Amino acid sequence: MSHQCQTIGKVFNRCFSVDDRICEEHIGESKIAYVFSGVMTVTVNKTKITVKSGECVLLRRNHTARMEKRPSGQKLFHAVFLYINPHSVADMNLSPIIPCKLKCLQLGKDNRLTGFFESIDKYFSDKTCPSKALVKLKMQEIITLLSDKDSRAIGMITDCIANYKPDLETFMRNNFTRELTLEEFAQFTGRSLSAFKRDFSEAFGRITPSRWIMGQRLDRAKSLIEEGKSPMEIYLQIGFKNLSHFSTAFKKRFGFSPSQYKFKLCETN
Repeated sequence: MSHQCQTIGKVFNRCFSVDDRICEEHIGESKIAYVFSGVMTVTVNKTKITVKSGECVLLRRNHTARMEKRPSGQKLFHAVFLYINPHSVADMNLSPIIPCKLKCLQLGKDNRLTGFFESIDKYFSDKTCPSKALVKLKMQEIITLLSDKDSRAIGMITDCIANYKPDLETFMRNNFTRELTLEEFAQFTGRSLSAFKRDFSEAFGRITPSRWIMGQRLDRAKSLIEEGKSPMEIYLQIGFKNLSHFSTAFKKRFGFSPSQYKFKLCETN
C-alpha cells in the first residue's frame, strides 16, 4: 500500500501514504484536517502552513488548496479529514460569530481535538459506519471545540461576511486549466450559475465563459510550445482530456496543428 484513502459517508475521510504525495483540491465545503503522523504542507494562494503530527488546519470553502503529504522518519503519513456543513453551525445558534476572511487557519495541538479525531479514526479501524444521529452529534462536538479553540474558525465555516465572494476574475485567471464544469466554477466562486454568468460578463465582456476558457487554454498552449514543450507534454496540463481534441481546437484557432506549429518554430530557429 503506497497510498490509500477511505471515506465514511460524505463527512469523514482518512488518508494513508508511505510516499510523498502532492495534490490540488478545490475545497467545496470547509474541512478540517488532523495529522496523526507525518507532515502536511498546505498552500492556499500565497499562504503556506505546515501541519505536523498532532496538529490541525481548517480550510475555508470555495478555494483551491495544494496539499503536500509526507511521511516522517519510519512513520507513514496518516491524517483524517472532516467536512463541515455550515448549516450545522447555524442550527446551534452560536453567538457572537466573528467575521473572518482567512482561507486557512492553523489550530495547533489541543488534547480535546486529538481525542475527537482519535474517536473518528476508530470508526475506520473498526470498519463501522456511525448513524446519522451520531454523525450529527460529532459535528456539533467539533463545532463546539472549534468555537472554544479559536472563534475565527466559526466565521470561516459560516462565510458570515455580508456579500463576501471570491473575486471572479482572479479565480478564473488562476483556474481556467482546471477540469471543471460551469456549475462547478460557479460553486467555487460562491455564486449561483446565473450570477456567475452575469458577473463573468461584467469582468470579461461579451464572451461566453466556455469560449473564454477555451481561448485561454489555447493561448497558454501556444506559449508553452514556444518555450519548447511538446503537444504530448502539455495537453493534459492545460485542461484537455485528449490530444485529438486539443489538436483540433488548436488548428481551428491558429490555422495549424500543435505539431505543425512546433515544426514551424524549429525551422525558424
